[in-house]
Amino acid sequence: IEDQLGSALTGLRRNPEAEILKRRLLAIQLRRLGPDNLVTLNLQNDVATLLVYQGKFAEAEPIFRTTAERQARVLGPNDPATINTLSGLGVALTRLNRLPEAKRVATDVLERARAKLGPDANITHTAITSLASIHGRLDELAPAIALLEDGIAGARKSLGPDHPTTLNMMNSLSVWYLGQRRLPEATTLLEQ
Repeated sequence: IEDQLGSALTGLRRNPEAEILKRRLLAIQLRRLGPDNLVTLNLQNDVATLLVYQGKFAEAEPIFRTTAERQARVLGPNDPATINTLSGLGVALTRLNRLPEAKRVATDVLERARAKLGPDANITHTAITSLASIHGRLDELAPAIALLEDGIAGARKSLGPDHPTTLNMMNSLSVWYLGQRRLPEATTLLEQ
């Protein structure tokens, strides 16, 4: 019940309260079930995610890292839960402006997501957007654009042209096009 309450608080954007509750649950589960139990690992990921929501990236990063290492050992390196946690780690590293490391993690997440879950999985689309954003922050516009062009084609096919993920990718790509003064392409994309 407490875990459901924590999730409800998160849904209401009452993240500090949810964090307190999830940390309390995590402490209980660590004592009861140990650090490698799936419930414990899920709670650790929840706590790290809540920290990201609150802008506490430096605090979230080691929790994501530890959780991903344990998940890889317990579930396997290509399990969706492991991939998801690594995605969170990439977000934390990006927000900490540790871009080369974030790029390595995001590349790894994308490769694992494509291999294990396929090109149409939601986490694959998220990984494409994350990696493109990192490329952009590193002034690597050509790879950012190529990733988004490929990602949009896949998202249109699997999610549809009006899905928020597809539209988010299209918006991001239009920004990159504008940055390269490719106005006709940006205009066409924005009109769609």
